[in-house]
Parts: sequence; structure tokens; C-alpha cells
Amino acid sequence: YMLPRGGALGSTVDVVFTGQYLQNPKQILFYGTGIRTVSLEEGAKRGFEVRAKLEIASNCPIGEHVLRLRTNNALTEPVTFWVSRFPTVLETEKKSGENDTVAKAQAIPLNSTVEGQISAGGEPDVDVYQVTVDAGKRISVEVEAIRLGTTPRDGENDLMVRILDFDGKQ
Repeated sequence: YMLPRGGALGSTVDVVFTGQYLQNPKQILFYGTGIRTVSLEEGAKRGFEVRAKLEIASNCPIGEHVLRLRTNNALTEPVTFWVSRFPTVLETEKKSGENDTVAKAQAIPLNSTVEGQISAGGEPDVDVYQVTVDAGKRISVEVEAIRLGTTPRDGENDLMVRILDFDGKQ
């Protein structure tokens, strides 16, 4: 797999591939246009981690891009990388529960893409984000999780969005 799973138009993104048999990385193969590899090197966990820097052109097509990592001896399974018109904000939660309530919500700017992670554990992972919106304004939220093609922990992600007011009322 690869993290982060996407980036914004016109940006440069540091990504990490994690898996097995990743020693001696040679090339990232893109099946479309608009993204290029700036750098590619083995990570701290030799054979299990590769670090790359990807440059996303300002005219890159928005949406899903399929790519594969080629090493000296292997070609990885295809992974998807998503290009957004908005800047990406990474979830800051380090362990489950750190942003699970309105009081602990991670503040994010409007017109941004949030890249969150589903933390392992017995209880479902809940992530709460806070945006500031003027009264009477509309907001739009889109969840892309299932389209990322990642099915961790033996199943598809079952996600939902609830919009709460300042007091936590739905």
C-alpha cells in the first residue's frame, strides 16, 4: 500500500510504499498523465518500505490514478493515488480516541481534502473534524473511502458522515 493516498493539483507529495520485496526500487509506472516521480529511494525498513516524491502537474486530471512500483526483481500490485483540486490535510490522530468527540475535533479549512486513517481496535474508529462556516452557507462533503480500493481488516469500510452544530447537535 501507499500513504498518503493522494495530493492536490500543482503540489509535490512525499509518499511511502509499504509491503514485501520492495528492495532496489527502480521506477514508478503511471497509467496516465500528470504525475511524475521526482525521487525514489529505499526507506528505513529495507525491503519493506520505499520513499518517493511525486510531482502533480497543475493540469493533471482530477480523480483516480493507477500506478505500480517496479523494483529490480518485481512489480507491485496496482495502487490508486487520488488527485484533488483542494489541498490535502492529514488526520493528526496518532491513536484511536484522540479526535473522537466534538471537544477533540481536528480543525480543518474549508475547501480541503482530509486524508484520514481507520485505526485498528475493538471499537469502530470515529474521527471528528471541525470547519468554520458562516450562518446560512452550504457545505458539501464527499467520502471516497470505498473507491480507494482498500479493504483492511477483512471487509469493506462502512463509513458515514454526520454534520453537527457547535453544540454537537445533529
